[in-house]
Amino acid sequence: MKKIFTIATCIILMFLTGCFALPVEEEVLPPPVANMPEARPIRAVPVAREDVILSINVRAGYIPAQQETLHFTVAGQRIRGVFVSVGDMVEEGDIVAEFDRPYLFTQLEDARREEELYLLSLSHINTRHNMALDHAARTGIPVDDSSFLNDTRRIGNRLDIVQRRITYLQQGIDELYLRAPFDGVVTWALPVTGPMWSYIGQEAVTITDLNRHIFTLTGPATAVIQPGMNFYVVIDDEAFPVVAIDPDYYELTAIQRGGAEAFLLVTDGELPLITTLTVAMVHVVMEAAYDVIAVPNLAVSTLEGRSFVYVLEDDVVVIRDVVIGLEGNSLTEIIYGLYEGEVVVL
Repeated sequence: MKKIFTIATCIILMFLTGCFALPVEEEVLPPPVANMPEARPIRAVPVAREDVILSINVRAGYIPAQQETLHFTVAGQRIRGVFVSVGDMVEEGDIVAEFDRPYLFTQLEDARREEELYLLSLSHINTRHNMALDHAARTGIPVDDSSFLNDTRRIGNRLDIVQRRITYLQQGIDELYLRAPFDGVVTWALPVTGPMWSYIGQEAVTITDLNRHIFTLTGPATAVIQPGMNFYVVIDDEAFPVVAIDPDYYELTAIQRGGAEAFLLVTDGELPLITTLTVAMVHVVMEAAYDVIAVPNLAVSTLEGRSFVYVLEDDVVVIRDVVIGLEGNSLTEIIYGLYEGEVVVL
């Protein structure tokens, strides 16, 4: 009995082991669900009459309308001082630098005193002469004018020499000073930190006129700029009106022009503090076609010299050849191939 139970147990174990050894079927996944993308809407615009503009933004450099550097014109003279610094505002005629020649003032003072004495002497001679003539008229005794004439000639010659010397000394004193030629600001000044002597042509002070501002342009944009045309320059996001000018009329030097081909004068507005490093932007219209059939640039395709657009006809997109004109910044002129009111696809 026990043997039969053992055999039965073994058979059951073998059966169970065999069941686990059987191959297991793989799980079948459900078929994927295909999500169709939504149709992209057609971007279409109507054909209309527009102004086609081709413009560019150009960098413009700044130059002062008037700038002058003052020079010493006498050599070997002690420089008393340069009395202005960079950034100082000056008015026309202000003394900005001076030579140290005090003896000129002493000599001029002496010469003026001498001039006064000679003038007084001539006045006395003239008075005495008139008195002698009056006496002669009353008494009938003629007057000998020779002495009066000789004294007048002698003192007159001395007076002439003194007055010439005064003129010479005054010119010398005038040469002591360098004066501002116009209202402006000092943009450079000679530093004088100790004893210094001049030489001919030595630069002392540069004065710039800030009442007028000029911007210069180079490049293709200058081909369309003519004197009298109006534009705007943009500095720090602020626009200022300008007018194109003839540089010869404003007597701009070759250094000021610097190879520029067009010049714009600011006509209105208080500019911010600017220097020769200031750069402005100028909007220049190169070409324009007004009131013409036009479409966005994106609507026109060009391949091997052939230009075409996609036109929406009865909800069907068809290709159509066109003849284009001016290609502007955002619009293209259509000379032939489209009519106002039709719809093109971008």
